[in-house]
Amino acid sequence: FVQQHYDRRITTADAMDTTDIPPGKEDPCSVDALVHYISDEQLIRRSLREQNINWDLLPLGGLSSSQLTRGHEILRQLRDAVHEEQRLSGLRGHAKRKASSERSKSKAQLVTLSNMFYGTIP
Repeated sequence: FVQQHYDRRITTADAMDTTDIPPGKEDPCSVDALVHYISDEQLIRRSLREQNINWDLLPLGGLSSSQLTRGHEILRQLRDAVHEEQRLSGLRGHAKRKASSERSKSKAQLVTLSNMFYGTIP
């Protein structure tokens, strides 16, 4: 095993490139756009080739359709949980003190959903 360091950084332009995203899915902040971007096999192969990594030698397993569907659903739940955490953290004064137990539950939910995602999509 040889450790390699890569200088390739994903730029804003890379993240905003929607040329391969199907019509109607152009919102770069949507979960659909993110899942499409990180699961684009041609993009992955091209990036690995640029780093002199042989795709065929990688120990990547396949994901079933049901795993992808479940992972997508968990990402949607994570998005909603992050929005809720942001809403709760923006509260002030009495409302903030009143919502402290909700924030604890919200943070625990983020951890639970993250663990569920990585258990579903290794």
